[in-house]
Amino acid sequence: MILAFLSAVVGAAAGAILMTLWHKSQPVAVQAAPAPVVSPDATSQLRHDLRGILSPALLVADGLTSHEDPKVRRAGEVIVRTVERAAARLSA
Repeated sequence: MILAFLSAVVGAAAGAILMTLWHKSQPVAVQAAPAPVVSPDATSQLRHDLRGILSPALLVADGLTSHEDPKVRRAGEVIVRTVERAAARLSA
């Protein structure tokens, strides 16, 4: 069950990354509207909200790093590193 959860989390993250990269590589046929000006307060709130969304994933993954099964432990370590990288990007 834990491996199914891990594969779902990692699969969803990989899918989101691939979709983002694919969309960026597609030519834009129509002139896009100018991006709205986002206030620093709105950006700060978004970063805060995203960190809140990532926190439970980090807590679960951190617990998996102490699992007795080496495969589960390695998967937990991968998720921890990935979530920490995402959080660091939000801080940048």
